[in-house]
Amino acid sequence: LIDKTCTSPTFTLEQHLMWDDIAILARYLLMLSFNNSLDVASHLPFLFHIVTLLVSTGPLSLRASTHGLVINIIHSLCTCSQLHFSESTLQVLKLSLAEFSLPKFYQLFGISTVKSAAVSAFRTSYRPGDRSFTMSPPENEKMPLSSLEAIADALLEIMEACMKDIPNCDWLQQWTDLARRFAFQYNPALQPRAIIVFGCISKTVSDSEVKQLLKIMMKALESYMDLTLIEAVVMCLTRLQPMLKPESPIHKFLFWVAISVLQLDEVSLYAAGLGLLEQNLHTLDNIGLFENKSLERVMMNAREPLEWHFKQLDHDMGLSFQTNFNFALVGHLLKGFRHPAPTTVSRTIRVLHQLLSITVKPTNRDKFEVTSQTVPYLAALVSVSEEVRSRCHLKHRTSHYMSDSPSSESINSDIASQGQSPSPSLPNSASTSGVSTPITHPAPAQ
Repeated sequence: LIDKTCTSPTFTLEQHLMWDDIAILARYLLMLSFNNSLDVASHLPFLFHIVTLLVSTGPLSLRASTHGLVINIIHSLCTCSQLHFSESTLQVLKLSLAEFSLPKFYQLFGISTVKSAAVSAFRTSYRPGDRSFTMSPPENEKMPLSSLEAIADALLEIMEACMKDIPNCDWLQQWTDLARRFAFQYNPALQPRAIIVFGCISKTVSDSEVKQLLKIMMKALESYMDLTLIEAVVMCLTRLQPMLKPESPIHKFLFWVAISVLQLDEVSLYAAGLGLLEQNLHTLDNIGLFENKSLERVMMNAREPLEWHFKQLDHDMGLSFQTNFNFALVGHLLKGFRHPAPTTVSRTIRVLHQLLSITVKPTNRDKFEVTSQTVPYLAALVSVSEEVRSRCHLKHRTSHYMSDSPSSESINSDIASQGQSPSPSLPNSASTSGVSTPITHPAPAQ
């Protein structure tokens, strides 16, 4: 039934004509999940797929039902007579059961306001005869994609733990196939979710799959109507890149994909783009691409086929990679210091340190040595890194200089006490600039 929503897609699943039927069947799944009536041994990939598509969707009771379904699935795995798990696997399942009952997961499932998910799952506020699973304003907020990532990772951990004790188990392959099919099928309500899950659970990836994701991203950028889809693709690429073959040419192009996302000036996209950039640099560094060639040389050669398009972007942003690669790169990263999320600010600092280390690799110089290549990164880090401040010799230390410099107010008071008026040549800004300005006294009368 969920698959059929792709034939007439809507922006959210709740807007679809089939939504009421989907919600009713989701509640029915919860009822069947008691006493392992769902046969988890045969249907676990499908159940996890449904959970990731419906999590944090619909009214509070339905969200609690989805959470309850996961709890019951884990219970069934622990008690199912068809499956025989080792003690270590059972321990993982028990820990997962406790983890999913924590407030952190209540928040991820969109039920942070309830005291008991079990009670909320069976509490309805519908009028008699009303089958509409509508939502009140606090409930219709979209789930952050990072929350879905966390849930997918937790479900994957459960599945992988169980698969160790089951010979020739293809659960993960089935789940991956389901996620891939939905990821490459247009459906604004579900496609971003499927793309995120595909990135989280995939163990291999081909160049053609990455190219398909890039095409999806290009179409989304053309309309610029669905930022969630763009963010999902970027987050998925971040997960998939380490699995690409080292010789894949896509590695270098993903650097420019990340830079292009940073240039969009969208808060949510900036965080995702920065994550992709960090992963890209880490992957290429591990491959050994920067041992003998500079970052600038590698990346500028890679962008040559699309130079005309990138020149336009550089012109619009006022930062030219052709003129000065390192300063242009730092110019885009400095925006990360103003990002509202502390994790993004921390990542910005981490990426700058990463770039500083990569920049000096071909020359084997000390990364704290000030050169034309390192100065942009050192300048960006000097205000946020104690290590940079301690290792780089600063000719003028502003804090000391300001404390030693008399302010214009004190100068004026000294002059006034001597019966002289302050010189007009002393600018008012001297009090805040921290720079001593010479004072010109009036010449004595002839």
